[in-house]
This record gives sequence, structure tokens and C-alpha cells, in this order.
Amino acid sequence: MNRFAQIRLLATSLPSLAAVCILGACSNSSLNKTPDGFLSQNQVTTPANLDGLVTTAYSWLGNDHYTNPNFFWPTGNIRGGDAHKGGNGPGDVNYYHLLTLYYLVVPTPVAEDSANRYWIRWFEGISRVNTALSVINPVLSTDYPNKTTRIGELRFLRGVFYFWLKIHFDRLPYIDENTPISAVVPNTALTSQQLWDAIAADFRAAIANLPKTQPQIGRANFYAAEAYLAKTLLYQAYVQDPTTHAVVSVDQAKLAEVVSLVTDVENSGLYGLMDDYAKNFLPEYDNNKESIFAIQRSVNDGSAQGNGGRGTYASALNYPVGNSGFGCCGFHIPSADFVNSFKTLNGLPFDGYNGVGPGDDYSFENGNFGTQPVDPRLDHSVSIHGKPFKYCTIAGPTCIHDGINWARDPTTYGSNVGMKDLVARNSSALVLNGPFFISSMNTVLIRYADLELFKAEALIELNQGDLGLSIINSLRARAAASTGLLNTNPSVSTRFVYDVRPYPAFPDQATARKALRRERRLELGLEGFRFFDLVRWGVAKQTIDSYLAAEVLRRPYLGPALFTAGRDEYLPIPQVQINLSGGVYQQNPGY
Repeated sequence: MNRFAQIRLLATSLPSLAAVCILGACSNSSLNKTPDGFLSQNQVTTPANLDGLVTTAYSWLGNDHYTNPNFFWPTGNIRGGDAHKGGNGPGDVNYYHLLTLYYLVVPTPVAEDSANRYWIRWFEGISRVNTALSVINPVLSTDYPNKTTRIGELRFLRGVFYFWLKIHFDRLPYIDENTPISAVVPNTALTSQQLWDAIAADFRAAIANLPKTQPQIGRANFYAAEAYLAKTLLYQAYVQDPTTHAVVSVDQAKLAEVVSLVTDVENSGLYGLMDDYAKNFLPEYDNNKESIFAIQRSVNDGSAQGNGGRGTYASALNYPVGNSGFGCCGFHIPSADFVNSFKTLNGLPFDGYNGVGPGDDYSFENGNFGTQPVDPRLDHSVSIHGKPFKYCTIAGPTCIHDGINWARDPTTYGSNVGMKDLVARNSSALVLNGPFFISSMNTVLIRYADLELFKAEALIELNQGDLGLSIINSLRARAAASTGLLNTNPSVSTRFVYDVRPYPAFPDQATARKALRRERRLELGLEGFRFFDLVRWGVAKQTIDSYLAAEVLRRPYLGPALFTAGRDEYLPIPQVQINLSGGVYQQNPGY
């Protein structure tokens, strides 16, 4: 029996016990005797306890950890070439080093363990959803007035967990609340397109059951489900060969539905771009109009984790070290390629931005802050030597990035700091939990800008309308207006040169496509999406090869890195899961 089947057996065959262990006070002694605080089936199905089952499913969005974060900085940013692992050399969280090199062919214990953590954790989330649905489905709506809405929320959550699994592992067993407990479902029972259909079906069910707005912040609503369905269909539209993972066709009907879904969210009047890009990455603006769905984080909430609560353990490794005022741990170092991609020429991105070596980098050391124009989104995304951290306006090394003094292994990785997921040292949202700094800033899973770029991408691939020009230019206009918190530190003598302008026109589909793909990187960089974008478009091999050829000149540790097409688009199925399935699961191609 596979690990997930074991989890599901325990959770679904004893729903009252599951509810007690989740909702009530279980004894630590044997489960063979009646636990303290045991609830009968009738007690479990009270509205409060049913809501509790739904809450436990939600909690699996945020109860993550830096070894399996639901903010995909390791699997999305590092693998996509936007960041280096960082930390104290290759051996520090070695699995992330192996991700960097695309070397997961030999499943060493550490590599297997970390991939397996993702697998188990997300299937545990699905198990919680299925447990809740199996208990809630038979309850009468008259006894549980929120039944329809809560079922919609659960279907939404299952869709999210399966979406995460799909983009990471590709081939999965699809198990819902109606799957027999004894079944060991093959991970090849559904084709890729059928699995996407199953994920989309969860979001369609969520749309059918959810209200347009919710009385409680953080619950999924109708429009969040529409947004996630649009994202699912966008990925599904790029049909891949099951062995090579090459894109073999693009489904125009699914792209047309993406446009329709995004237009409906636009027309709701509930969402839009914030006036300043910075407000998407400051905790005081959590749940703003650009946030369509987010993991709700908290600190000092009385949970077992102490003052860190249900905070951003996903980013616990990523704060700078040394004299920065933080203490741990110097991971998630933005790459030179990523930083240089923000250079502009006449206000627009340009080919050749990365130059021919370190001497062409945009950096304090090269003295080009005052002469090289950049898109201001760079200084919202990356803390660079000589520039203020998170809009700080005072002097000193706890405010102004102090170069190698802020890094653990600058010779290997450099000293840049990815800022979007971090908060300022003096933020009331930040607490020190052991050696880690944890914040209550939400992790946004879909924001309005991301959704708008879904629509622009669909229009381009459909060869319709203005080819996404107005959408892309709206983001560039917002970027140009987002300098109010930049260039404000009086102790920094160099004034940074910002220049971002609209595209005058897209003469053809190829030009529009290139602009769209660049804009996604500039707008959404370091938010965990880059690698999955490259795989969706079918350009991972060529893009990563180009990145490695240039980045290795700055970071020689990348010398052994090699992306193998037809394999490295997805993680291997954890060997322990194959063993537990009795060989029913099949390994992904190339491993």
C-alpha cells in the first residue's frame, strides 16, 4: 500500500476519529482505547465541527516549511534561473543544490526525502479535503446551512493541491472522496490531459458552489475559483508529448475560455492593480485588491510553533546574515541574469542585456547605478549591494545592503537578496523564532497582474485583439509610477536611473509573445513561477542552456549543471512512493 493510501485509510475510514484528532483533544496514548474528548458521529456533524474539518484542509496551505515551501522559490525560482540556492555552500540543504544542477537522476536519501516531503504533504492536504467531503456530503443542508459553500471551498482546495502536484511531478494518482479505500490507483491511470480535466473539474465545481464574496477574509470565492480555472486551462492548453514533454499543440478552445474567465473577474469590479507595485510586498497591504487568493499567514497566534505561529516558515532561510540585523540564513540569491534582465534601452527590455561577463553586470562594483537605466521593479524585487533594503530610509549596514557582509558564501553565490517574500527588520509583522525570522505577510498565490498576463498570453496565442498590448502596457505604466518609495534614502548619494516605457505596438504575434514572456519575468520574478512558465511554453531547455552558459562565468559552481530535455521538466516520482505502491506507480521518463 502506498503512503497516500495509508494516510487516506486512516483519515477516511474513521471520520469521527479524524475529526476528534483534528478538532478535539486526543490523548497521546494508544488509539485502541476511547480517546479523551471523544466525539460521536452526531457531534462531529455539528456545523461548528464540520467547519473545523474545512479549516483543517485550509491549514495545509500554510503549514509549510522551508524544506517543502508552498512559496516555490526552490522549484520555481532556482530551477528557472532567477536565483541561486545560497546558504553556506552546496552541502547546505543539498537537495536544493541538486535542483540547481538538474541532478536528480540518482535518488540519494536527501534528494528523495525532500521530493517525498512535497508528495506526502500535498497528498495529505488532499486527504484532508476528501475526509471533509466524505463527512459533509451526506449532511442535509437544513442541518448545515453553509454546506454548499464549504463543498465549493473544499473542491477549490483539492484543485490547488493537485495543481501543485501536477506541475511538479506530472504523473499522479487521482483520488477523490469516492475512491475505494483499498484502491491503489496507478499514477498512469489518467493521461496528462485527463488529469488536467480532473483538476479543472474541481475548480468548475467550486465556481458552481461558491459565492461572489465571502464574509471571512482568506476563504476562496467564486472569482478565486475562476482565476485558478483560468490558470489550469492555460497550462492544459499547451499539450505536451508524454515522453519528451515537448509542446506538440496549443488548444485554442481552452485559451478562449481563459480569456472569458479573466474578463469575468475583471468585470466583477472587486480586483485591480494597486497604484504602487510595492504594496504587493508589504504586510500592511495584505489582502489588497490585487490579491485574488493568498495563503493567510500569522504570528503570535498561540499555535504550537510559538511566536512564529502560522507564519512564513517557507521563507525562513532567505533573510540576509552578518551585519544586516537579521541572522539566518542567506538563501535565495537572485542571479546576475535576473538582475540584468531589468536593464532598459529607450525604456524597453532588450536582447544582450546580460553582456559577456561580470564586467557588464548592473552592480555597485561596476559603478553603473547612476548611468544604466533599469525598470524600477528591480529595486522592489532584489536588494543589491549599495541600495536600501525594503525601502529603508536610515543610514548604516542594517538598512543599506553591505555587500559580502550580508552573505554566507558570497564567493559561490554572490550577495544579492530576494526581497519580495521578506519584510523590513523593524516591521511589526516580523518575529524571531529560534534562529529564524518569521513574518505574518501573506503568500499570494494569484494576484491580479498574474491573471491579466494569463489573458494577454491567451490573446497572443489566439492571435486576437491587440495581442495583449494594452494589458502589458498597463503593467509597465504601473511600474513607471512605482518609484515613490525608491530613491528616498538621504544617506545614499547615487540616484538610481529608472526608465520603463510602453511598447508602441506589436507588429506580429512573435514580437508580442517575446514581450509577454519578458513581462512575466519582470512583473512576477522571484514569486515562484519562472520554471513552470518555461516548461509550459516548451522552452525550458533552450532558456536554461542559455542562462547556464552566461551565469557560469559569474558563478563557476554551475559548471556541472546540465538540463536534460524530456526528464528535468518534472521531478522524479519519489522512490519510496513507488515502493509503497508495490510497483503500481511508474517513474517519470528519464529517471
